[in-house]
Amino acid sequence: MLESTLLDPFGIKRAVNDLVDIAETGHSKAPRQESSATADRLEDYQGLLWHKGETVLGAHFLFFAHRVSQNLDFAQALSRCQDPAEICAQTERYMASMLQDYTTHSVKQFEAIQDQLGTGLAAAERLQEVTTDSLDEIKTRS
Repeated sequence: MLESTLLDPFGIKRAVNDLVDIAETGHSKAPRQESSATADRLEDYQGLLWHKGETVLGAHFLFFAHRVSQNLDFAQALSRCQDPAEICAQTERYMASMLQDYTTHSVKQFEAIQDQLGTGLAAAERLQEVTTDSLDEIKTRS
């Protein structure tokens, strides 16, 4: 543990590896702490919301990596161009690809955020139910 802390004192490598795990599998491989009875009773909606947030962040991470790769490929292709017509053709292909990538990514992110908001609403409704039930139990005991 000490050695990994010295080599990566801010946990950047661990965070990047976790983001890659999230992007590839949809969830973190990091161990989760056991939930308390209250969290179990609330069906651990906070964990679900966190997981959905990780998924959105992982998609952003993969998109960023893809775009950086595309940008480097474009620069390399431009360096091989022999005349202005070839430069225009490369630029046109690059811009069309970039537009398509950003459009697709934006739609997917919008859908994921809508899903997350729906889950948050369901969590709030469930929390209200559990709170009301708990309050009723306390009143009947008193």
